[in-house]
Amino acid sequence: WREAHHKRNFDPGLVHFVDVVDSSGRDTRLLDRELANDVGKPLDVDKLDRQVATLYGSGRYALLDWRPVERDGERGIQITGEDKPWGPLFGKLGLQLSDDFSGHAFYTVSGQVTATDIGQSGARWTNGIWLGRITGLYSNFYQPVGELGQGYVMPDLWVRADTVPIYVDNRELAEYRMHRNHVGISAGWSPDPRWELSARLARGYDFASLLVGDPSVFSNEHTNWSSLRLSGIWDTLDNADFPTHGSRVRLEYEAYRPLLGGAVNGDVTRLT
Repeated sequence: WREAHHKRNFDPGLVHFVDVVDSSGRDTRLLDRELANDVGKPLDVDKLDRQVATLYGSGRYALLDWRPVERDGERGIQITGEDKPWGPLFGKLGLQLSDDFSGHAFYTVSGQVTATDIGQSGARWTNGIWLGRITGLYSNFYQPVGELGQGYVMPDLWVRADTVPIYVDNRELAEYRMHRNHVGISAGWSPDPRWELSARLARGYDFASLLVGDPSVFSNEHTNWSSLRLSGIWDTLDNADFPTHGSRVRLEYEAYRPLLGGAVNGDVTRLT
């Protein structure tokens, strides 16, 4: 009686095909390449869920789902994707207000425009601007590398100025305008959504101009620097904004050396 009522092991069978349906009619080669390795293998529901979640996390899709289907007596998977209707060009505006209730009130207006799906590999170009307490602009171009986009190369440019007060014994003695300008290029590799290794080579110029304070005590300063940064990230959080479980660890090592015109020699290690 027990043997007759014993729950038999479920045989998921082999996946004979993968159909990708994109309601927008855009290029679906990235989805096809990501799921091509599942054909001819047993259906792994957990793995498929992770793959779909990773593709959805690229930010391109408003809806991405899968379901088992049968065609000509063979079992397969159908992926349904729905692109965001407001893409592939995205923009956002921001306003930041701050007040220390001691006579210092600041504002910063920001704007950002991102162009996605550039070229066959789905590159992304982001440009932004700040106005107010923080003034400047930035630009970066994210180019996926590899058949499945597991690697990337990203050149970037930053030009930024920020007002920074100098305190001694809780008294503000000076105020500087900090100018930070740098150009760099990053490369990364993420074969698994949970972790990423990256490196960045940068060349920059920092200049601090005195706005308020005694020039005989606080002088203008400038620095040329070159750096190489290596970092690794482990991230299993279930939500980027309000996670309920998981963890995120970032280990970073940055070496400043007097190369490419730089004048700083030092090392920085960060663990967050």
